[in-house]
Amino acid sequence: TANFITNCMIRNAITISDCLPKIDRNYPVTIYDADSISILRAFSGIIANELTKSNQQLQDRGSQDPQLRDSTPTLELCCNTLNDLLSQKTKHLFSDQIIDIILNREIHIAMMALALDYHIELALPFSNLFITIWKKYSKLYIQRLYELYDKGILHSLSSPNPHQIERTCQILNHLTSEPQLFVDLFVNFDCDKSGRFVSLFDNTVSLVSKHAYPDDPCQFSALTVLFNILKCMWHYLNTTKTSEVPVTETLIEAKRQKDVFQQGLDLF
Repeated sequence: TANFITNCMIRNAITISDCLPKIDRNYPVTIYDADSISILRAFSGIIANELTKSNQQLQDRGSQDPQLRDSTPTLELCCNTLNDLLSQKTKHLFSDQIIDIILNREIHIAMMALALDYHIELALPFSNLFITIWKKYSKLYIQRLYELYDKGILHSLSSPNPHQIERTCQILNHLTSEPQLFVDLFVNFDCDKSGRFVSLFDNTVSLVSKHAYPDDPCQFSALTVLFNILKCMWHYLNTTKTSEVPVTETLIEAKRQKDVFQQGLDLF
């Protein structure tokens, strides 16, 4: 269903584009953006609104109420359709100015709601959407992406609800299919808006490790995440080279510079 909707949107957008005179792509809005933009905004709004409502009900009434799961198929459809649209390779489907606005507003709100969600069925759709945005739109969204990872995914690892932690572990396991993502997290120098230094890779390992003890109900999931992170990093470091310098040396040097930067911040 998600693929069908996506194909309809793309066909409409391309048909309108082919039938109209060519317009400068720097123009803020064009009519052949309309279908795809409308669906991105509408489905992002559905995700944010439905998750906010259902998660509040879940906290108030408990996870056993069957009515709380009624919206899950709709949310999956919305996630998959957003992912299909954003992953399309069709030229000129979106202008940079328009997708920049939508990514940093409607889609960011929906992604943050998904990151903090309790529905385990949405772990895989959210992970796929996260990877698609990271791969295709990092230049427009990288700061908000790190914010999403820190304030959304990592924050969920501190939840008192073991179901939410299990779900977050599923997300992290899926993200390890992209070693470059964790390499980016390893060498990041990002600060939040208050100027506080955030070491995303260190925080990931630290928070997951807290659930790896025998008395924790999420021990197996946490150990699986740690294993997959180490495995993907080891594979990357031993199979990737940048020019003639082994990537391991490059990353260690970047990490050393980050540590110096952290020491400077601490002194300040």
